[in-house]
Amino acid sequence: MSTKKKLSDKPKFAERPTAGYTEADTRTFVQHWIEGCEAVSDDTAAAVASIGKLVDCAGELRIPEGVVEAIAACSQLLARNVDSGLRATIYYYLANAYSWRREHERVQSASTPWDNENTLQVIKNLRLAYLSDIAVPPHVQTQIRTNLGNEMSGCGRTLDAIGYWNSALDINPEFAMAHGNKGVGLLTLGQLIEDQGHAAYHAREAFRHLKIATCKQHSVLLHPNALGTFNSYKTWLAKSVPAQILVPLDHVHKRRRMTRRELEYRCWCRHHILFVNDLNDVVPEDPISEADVLSAPSIVTPIRQKMPPAFGQFSQMLQEFVSARFLYYEGITQKRPHFSDRDVTIVNEFDYAAYSLSIEKVKSAFRTAYSVLDKIAFLLNTYFELGVSERRVTFRTIWYVEQRLDRGVRPDLPEQNLPLRGLFWIAKDLSEVDVGFSEALEPDAREVSAARNHLEHKHLKLHEFDFAVPPPTEATASYSLGRADFERKTLRLLKTVRAALIHTSCSIRVEEQRRQASTSVSASPIVGLEVSKVRHEDKW
Repeated sequence: MSTKKKLSDKPKFAERPTAGYTEADTRTFVQHWIEGCEAVSDDTAAAVASIGKLVDCAGELRIPEGVVEAIAACSQLLARNVDSGLRATIYYYLANAYSWRREHERVQSASTPWDNENTLQVIKNLRLAYLSDIAVPPHVQTQIRTNLGNEMSGCGRTLDAIGYWNSALDINPEFAMAHGNKGVGLLTLGQLIEDQGHAAYHAREAFRHLKIATCKQHSVLLHPNALGTFNSYKTWLAKSVPAQILVPLDHVHKRRRMTRRELEYRCWCRHHILFVNDLNDVVPEDPISEADVLSAPSIVTPIRQKMPPAFGQFSQMLQEFVSARFLYYEGITQKRPHFSDRDVTIVNEFDYAAYSLSIEKVKSAFRTAYSVLDKIAFLLNTYFELGVSERRVTFRTIWYVEQRLDRGVRPDLPEQNLPLRGLFWIAKDLSEVDVGFSEALEPDAREVSAARNHLEHKHLKLHEFDFAVPPPTEATASYSLGRADFERKTLRLLKTVRAALIHTSCSIRVEEQRRQASTSVSASPIVGLEVSKVRHEDKW
């Protein structure tokens, strides 16, 4: 079954609070801020409420000067020593202010480049709000997480978007905006995946979420534009897809027989959404998603040319990822000392430093997973013919002219390739100080970069207890992290690499579709060749 509908790659609708004031009062309120008649109150709670109103009013009425004033006021408040709840709220308002500024500038420019500073600030501040959102009311938590999903979807990171929408629905299972955007996101993901056997699952789940979002009980809370969009997709699905496919399944697939150890491992991977399989995002409760089925997509080559190198490159990266994933699992689940650690002399420095085979497995998982990202960059450099010198290929820098941030994004990147744009924004989560890319979207990106640098070249010391870590410097020979903190960072890195692998496959597929639609390719006949798979019995 195939579902085709033109999907926009623009950000989905975000729920913003309504001002609740007359337009005249609202304009006067904003003008007072612009003219300096209003100021940031010494009462932090009152100041936060006033700035939230300023962001909303200036944005709704399209008063750019008011938005600029709101950004400055938020920055002034963040300099204070405020509690985590108010800090999360300030970050949320600051993200909304940058979102409004982006909307105002988009009207003027009529186009949004890949590397949009406003989008970067929106995501960065929403993530900072997300880190502390447990201290804010549940309805604000759902808005933060839904908006994060919307931003991720808008910049091409569909898998991350689904994860954030899911986290919003974990807090409020009836939140209409998260349901509707997730429905559209699932359809987007379904069109990017080559295996059309998965299309029924995407369509079924998308239809279910769109129905929930547009039902009478929930739709009254939606913005009219959002409701119209969600109804449009729901109606299109009902007309385009056979009714029996849209009916929810009343069962899950049975597993093949396996040992208890393998069962526990596969359930853990499925729970943490770590299978390189889009169905792990679509139906995470179904054992059908317990497989790493995604590979490089079909690639058209001249008849006499050898098999494209992308197949072997992708297979190697996939194998390295699943091996790192298992090493990580073994490292965090080992409950007793291993015999290989017996009679190994370790000096006790009385700082609760941890040494064991299980810790080295987690370190190996971190090291291997991180290296996959640069291999993805190497594959992209080869496939898209970017012409970057092999010695200068890195996942963080490949997107820029001469691999320099100040030179801007390469103009030859295919602008309409949404999953490739997603890879570009995934790269922004990384900090690479040595190549001039220290700033990153991920709040602890510098810690992760320092951990990798010390793990590879210096001394990364893990401790049994988490504690405050001083900022890393070039002169630091030893870098310390809590063991649990490093395990959390490694798990997040595994999720990032998993998403990057899926986006890589999808970006090649989108490019192949573009090439096949061109005159040079479509004028020649195309013969399909079946690619064989390596048997499990031969993997030893």
